Amino acid sequence: MIIKDDIELEIVFSKEEKTVYIGTPSSSGTKYKCETIGDLKNSIESYIESYIDYEKVPLKDEVELDK
Repeated sequence: MIIKDDIELEIVFSKEEKTVYIGTPSSSGTKYKCETIGDLKNSIESYIESYIDYEKVPLKDEVELDK
């Protein structure tokens, strides 16, 4: 997958609230429950899938070749 535009992300973890905030300077951002490194990874992945514009590029084995 190819990212379409430049991205500037802000990631703020609050140990007290057990949340992570992910956003951009031009968005209101999103909070996720976050207690572990796994939670942090899942939160970042979820944010990217939901809010980052990208273009799917076929993998080498997905490309149909002319015969």
